Amino acid sequence: GYAGMWIGKWSVASLITEKNIFLDAWNQIKFRLDGHLPWNPNTSLTINWAIKNNLNVFNNSLTILFCAILLLTIIVMVCFNKKYRIKIKLSILLPLLFIGLYPFIWISLLKNHSIIHPWMVHRIFSITILAIVYSIVYSFDKKTTTTGA
Repeated sequence: GYAGMWIGKWSVASLITEKNIFLDAWNQIKFRLDGHLPWNPNTSLTINWAIKNNLNVFNNSLTILFCAILLLTIIVMVCFNKKYRIKIKLSILLPLLFIGLYPFIWISLLKNHSIIHPWMVHRIFSITILAIVYSIVYSFDKKTTTTGA
């Protein structure tokens, strides 16, 4: 869908301006996939640096507090709530794992864009966060009591 939107936008712009917007788009794509900073072409960007740069946006007290509260809630649910038990369901967790890795793949491919705009790109980690939360939620299984006859 995302690619379709951009291709549609380039098509309309090419028709209206009577210029080859696809060529401009191709040059921008090459620039964004490039592993160098525009202001320092001699610097080679690494995947680790790009990911760390984007994750660094979360390094603040509010995010740490939120994660601590979430972790505490999970611990309380597991330890003190006897109605639920943890049950790993690989048929659910494996697809969520792959979905949760998507932001890391995106940042790895678009290192240049990810390092230049971390205040925008970091929002893609909501996919990872949701995958983690869904994994936790789907791991709780309600205990069933069997009555013996």
